[in-house]
Amino acid sequence: MTQTLTVELRASSTGGDIAALIHGNNLHQVNHRSILIHYNGSLTQHKIDILSPFYEPLQYPIFFPEGTLGWSPDAPMSQIRWYRGLLTTEKRFLQFGRLTREYLVDMYSHVEDERLSYIRRALQQQMNQGQEFRQQDSQNQHRHNHLESYSNRGIVLPASFLGS
Repeated sequence: MTQTLTVELRASSTGGDIAALIHGNNLHQVNHRSILIHYNGSLTQHKIDILSPFYEPLQYPIFFPEGTLGWSPDAPMSQIRWYRGLLTTEKRFLQFGRLTREYLVDMYSHVEDERLSYIRRALQQQMNQGQEFRQQDSQNQHRHNHLESYSNRGIVLPASFLGS
């Protein structure tokens, strides 16, 4: 079943509907990258996360001229398998050398962003459990000191993560 992107951007391409597509990225904060859509003549904006199936057709319209949706967490396969399938079956990725390389780097960063999000959620869950444990067992000072030192270390990446 092929899904397509159906938004006003595709339906009316007169040029007066969209003022700009901006790749929103703040380097001073650790947040998910996203695309911000600012509607022309309006103060409203819409944020599209990189894991949204709409990200790829909006960021790379030349690769997805029909508005075909990209990978999402609901897809029945991993991101790597999804991108490998696209790159090995779609000839358009062979025609655009530099753009294809940019797409590859961007999609690989999606994979790494998702891995970091998973690690961050798991560590946050562990820290929350540690706080609950501290509240329940405040009499054992040794455990309390160990958990305090753990929570003050910040995020520690596992050795399997590149660059850790």
